[in-house]
Order: sequence, then structure tokens, then C-alpha cells
Amino acid sequence: MATFTISTGGFPSWIDLLTTSIEASRSFYKAVLGWESTDPIEQFGGYFNFLYGGGMIAGGVSAPQSNPSSANTWTIYLGVEDAATTVSKVASNGGVVHHGVTEVSTLGKMAIVGDPSGATIGIWEPGEHKGFSVFDEDGAPGYFELHTRDFAKSIAFYESVFGISMNVVSDSEDFRYNTAGIEGSTAMGFFDASRSNDDQPSRWYWYARVTDCDETAEKIRANGGSLIMEPTPTPYGKMAVAKDSTGTIFRVVS
Repeated sequence: MATFTISTGGFPSWIDLLTTSIEASRSFYKAVLGWESTDPIEQFGGYFNFLYGGGMIAGGVSAPQSNPSSANTWTIYLGVEDAATTVSKVASNGGVVHHGVTEVSTLGKMAIVGDPSGATIGIWEPGEHKGFSVFDEDGAPGYFELHTRDFAKSIAFYESVFGISMNVVSDSEDFRYNTAGIEGSTAMGFFDASRSNDDQPSRWYWYARVTDCDETAEKIRANGGSLIMEPTPTPYGKMAVAKDSTGTIFRVVS
């Protein structure tokens, strides 16, 4: 399994899960994606890590009982050189700061912000914890995608705040989509969801890279999850949209 060195140039470096059931989440992702997990760490409020191939792949923590509406969500973190400088740009570019910069022991610094379309995004300045140990391999996170109800403002925000350089894939009324790359591969997509018929708010999604989307879909069902979108062929591979056993949305691509 290849070792992955994350860039801090505004690209995804980590994901973590806010869950109503740590045990259910640990069991589900082990069965479906092969992730092991650590025990909750009391020093960090019960935070635990998912492991893949012996290295850290994601994190998780129990949702506070005082705010159950925030539970069962994944947060994506973009890696930056300086969290404080990044956060200082958020408000002037139409975003909001939900949680300011916090030092996480010697591991790094984090913040949680909202972009102009309302999508939540995390910020991670690495210390000892650099981010994913594996990326874009079978069972690991392999792609990240923003579905935004305000495409123009969102693109401007990520360019200005995170310094992301966009590639325009399509810019028509029917389909607007940008991508951004990391280490020679495309890591992120930005989709204009304003014409979608659903009522979903702007949000970030992550995709698990798998070798067989149909087989993974069956594992999802067999372990208490469900499919929002059945495995569907696309020009970029076969994709599915799933809920894990606690109802948390994630996506799959082969």
C-alpha cells in the first residue's frame, strides 16, 4: 500500500464523522471498507481514529446529546499552511466562521467555517498529524465534491480563501463543473447544484474508491446501510450514493 504525503495547498487532508453510535459506525466501515479503528481517546473528548493498512484514514466522535440535529455527518478538512491566516479571509469573502482556530495538542490546528452557499468545510493546519495515510486507493477516500446552490460565489471563495486553482470542465446553463488537482490527479469537484430538483442544501461529499461498486453496495445493505442512488455507470466510473447504518451519507466510486 502506497504512502501518501498530503499537500497543504487547500486540498482535502482529513475527514471525520460525528455519529450517534460509535460502535455502529466502527462496525459498518470495517465491514464495508475494511477500516479498523482505535478506542475513543478520553484526552480528545472521546475522539477515535479509523485505520487503514495500519495508518490513519479518518476520525470520529460521538455526537453531543445537547445537539442531536448535528449528528451523523461527515466533515471534510482542507489542509492549509496557516489556519489563522486562512480563517481571517473567510468573512471578507462571504463566509462565516463556525468554530475559530483551535490547537489540538501537538497534532495541529483546526477550524470549521461555512462558505457563501452555506456548505460547511473544515480547516486543518498539520502538526504531528499530517492527514490521510492513504488516498485514492481501494477502500480509501478518493474524491471530494461540493454541491453548491451558489456556484459563482463558492468558486470565488475557495480560490480566494484557500488559493485553489480551478479547472473549468463545463460552464453551460445545464451543467457547470470545475475540478482541482493534487499530486497529478484530480481530487476535488465543484458542481453547480442550483438547477437540481431536490431540496438538498449546499454541502460537501466524499467518495470511497472501491474496485467493485456493485459488491460494495451489497455490503452496505448487508450491514445496515441503504442506497440513495443505486450503482450507476458514468463517464468517470460506476457511482453510488449511500447511507451508513446511522444514516450518514457518503458516496462510492469504482
